[in-house]
Amino acid sequence: MNYWVTPIRLQAEDFPGQVLLFTNLKVPIKFRNETLEFISRGGWAELPTDHYNAFVKALEEGWVQGERGWHLNTDSFTRKWSTPSWVSEELAKADSIKMSSYIARSKLLLTKGVVRPFVNRPSDIPPALLLFMVERLEQSKVQGNGDDYYRMISGNLESRPDREVAHRAFNLLFPQINSRYVQVDIIQDLSKINPEDRKSFMSYLFESPNRLKELMNTHWGLGEIVLDAVKSGEVWYVGDANEKQKPVPEATCDQESATTLLGCA
Repeated sequence: MNYWVTPIRLQAEDFPGQVLLFTNLKVPIKFRNETLEFISRGGWAELPTDHYNAFVKALEEGWVQGERGWHLNTDSFTRKWSTPSWVSEELAKADSIKMSSYIARSKLLLTKGVVRPFVNRPSDIPPALLLFMVERLEQSKVQGNGDDYYRMISGNLESRPDREVAHRAFNLLFPQINSRYVQVDIIQDLSKINPEDRKSFMSYLFESPNRLKELMNTHWGLGEIVLDAVKSGEVWYVGDANEKQKPVPEATCDQESATTLLGCA
């Protein structure tokens, strides 16, 4: 007789004990599709702590099976997880026990390298969790998915700007601008939140025609950023590092193209 885990059984009081029994007997635990769907769509954040811990332990040890008898892979399964629908509502509450529990569980997921629930909806990342992400980046504790971290931070700041978080993230990413693999579009977005960061970014880009040309050869998406900066009048100066800083003339080129701008210093 098979023991099938339905959503009701998943939340039953004896579920952790059942999981322990089956794993001790080295018997796979079979989950209905609807149960796995419930977990993926936010149930991972709603289960009681003992139930969640028991499920994750069984999942990581390879004891969880789906309806057609396949063993669920932890990485592929957690990639499907999404943020619970109630998170956006709880964000508006100053002191929420439910949110505190969610943040604690989310931190644990991040330390295990699980980022998909937060990548999918970065606007729903709580401020405390966002700060935790920045601290992990600062402590060099992020392995393999640093790009996702910066994209999550940037996406969250679009809806809820935080100057301190933006500045700290910018200071981490901006020094890497000469790397071919750095996300220059994220640097662009982060720099817009603090005037000093914006000035640092623009000044570095337009320090000299050669500097700008080198960076544009490295980053294919930089041309659009350059055009937007010139059109909006954000460029502070163009010239050599030792040259006196001077404003960029409003109309130095006949054609509005990034290539033309390179010869207009």
